[in-house]
Amino acid sequence: TSEDRIFVYFTDHGGVGLIDFPTSPLTAKQLNLALKEMHTNQKFRQLVFYLEACESGSMFKKILMENINVYAVTAANDAESSYATYCGNELGLPCLGDEFSVNWMEDTDYVDPNDETLDLQFKWVRVLTNNSHVMRYGDLSIAKEPPRHKRVSWPSRDVELMHLRKMKVLIPHSTAIDDEVTRIEN
Repeated sequence: TSEDRIFVYFTDHGGVGLIDFPTSPLTAKQLNLALKEMHTNQKFRQLVFYLEACESGSMFKKILMENINVYAVTAANDAESSYATYCGNELGLPCLGDEFSVNWMEDTDYVDPNDETLDLQFKWVRVLTNNSHVMRYGDLSIAKEPPRHKRVSWPSRDVELMHLRKMKVLIPHSTAIDDEVTRIEN
């Protein structure tokens, strides 16, 4: 609603002017058009967007408008990779995190949100992220506020079911959605 402060965290592969989804990429133009439309339709009061992807800065640089109440922080500038971390683990697993993401999440875990602003978090995470240039775009006045990131989690096996339940609210009389929910629940 027009009173909500939304936090979006997206992590995946990226390239100049795009981020990847399993079936197709999302372009910088598409993303920024959606953010502008959401602002116009009063879908949020503020939107804070953290983006972990290579060339993630290209999704907002010279594109994200400063007057639509969106503050974006990216793992890398518009022309460089972002980097993985926790790679030398004892189990020989692939890297367990990304440098930017691990840094802001650990900061959120260990710092009282009443003692920190998004601006201070940005500066701290920028110092800790050694292999890429953490950047920010949009309405920088939002950075004067505390992070207030609330992590919500549920079992990954239930993600599809949670999505369908939300779709059911939007499309209440869909037998296809009802059938799929029943299939998953049984």
